[in-house]
Amino acid sequence: MRSYVRVFICLFLIPTFSQAANETNQPIIKNLQKKYVERTCDETPFLKTTRLACISCGVEKFTGKKPSEKYLAMIGFATSKYSFLGKTTNDKGTLTQFGDSSEGGSALELFQRNVIQKIQAYGFCVDGRTNRNGDIAQGAGYGKVPLGIMDLVFSAVSGSRSTNTVPVVKGDKIKGRESSTGYTTNQEKDLIKFFGFSDKQAFENLYRIDGWTYLTPVERQNAIREVLASAPGNNPYGGESNSVVDHGIYASSENGDGLRECVKQMNDLVIQKDSAFNLKTNSSSNQELCQLMAIECEIDLDFCTKTPKTGSEASSTSSGRNPLKAPQSGAQ
Repeated sequence: MRSYVRVFICLFLIPTFSQAANETNQPIIKNLQKKYVERTCDETPFLKTTRLACISCGVEKFTGKKPSEKYLAMIGFATSKYSFLGKTTNDKGTLTQFGDSSEGGSALELFQRNVIQKIQAYGFCVDGRTNRNGDIAQGAGYGKVPLGIMDLVFSAVSGSRSTNTVPVVKGDKIKGRESSTGYTTNQEKDLIKFFGFSDKQAFENLYRIDGWTYLTPVERQNAIREVLASAPGNNPYGGESNSVVDHGIYASSENGDGLRECVKQMNDLVIQKDSAFNLKTNSSSNQELCQLMAIECEIDLDFCTKTPKTGSEASSTSSGRNPLKAPQSGAQ
């Protein structure tokens, strides 16, 4: 069992970088808020407590389709597990060695920024099947997060192992905090299976991409396509029929079939010429989608247009670690 020591240093509260940066982005913010003001979104309690509701809302306002709750949870889980969110300050101005999104502050912003980058590159899927035109049709899709596993998924997405840090949402307001204690190795296997993957390695291959922070959106998308196309028994981006018995990255279960449908939808978004997720033809629309999600989350927009140089990110500290190679705060 791994244990991590959190070091707390008291700091004076000062305006965050995001607040200062967004002052210069006010024309963009006002323009997009005006453009999408009449579009509404549906935010579930689970998405609110995991701080993913704002991202879901941005996607829904932009595309008119609500992302699958389970899909957003999967992206959040991968981000908490493989992205380095510390050393950062939480919403109390305390410096933390390994940041958790549930702490708020800089760690939460880095979490939301990374999730947004993943959606930019991966696309998304809805709670249901889609037809050739992309319209939502009847039939089971990737789905929601059921009550039976919700607490475990909640802990995995929040990334928190400390007490009294996870927000409890009632209605539109946060009412108190509760504990989140991470998850065991066996529970991690349950999570991997729930999300539809054959094993941990398949999940890691898709979501632990070296140097993610420093890649452009196009480079991130190309890396993802290469991983999926080269997976054993699986070539969703190659257009080839799969007659191999090997299930590839997918679990041979109902969850695996749901993931297949999700990947199909992601692929459709990437190859459609008029899609904001087709970065070969619509990079400006993809950038606008990124900015809208950032606005909904009230975080800095600059990462949507600027790719940082190695070592310049807040998530890359003097430790010299790759943000995607940091010690994991999930499995115990």
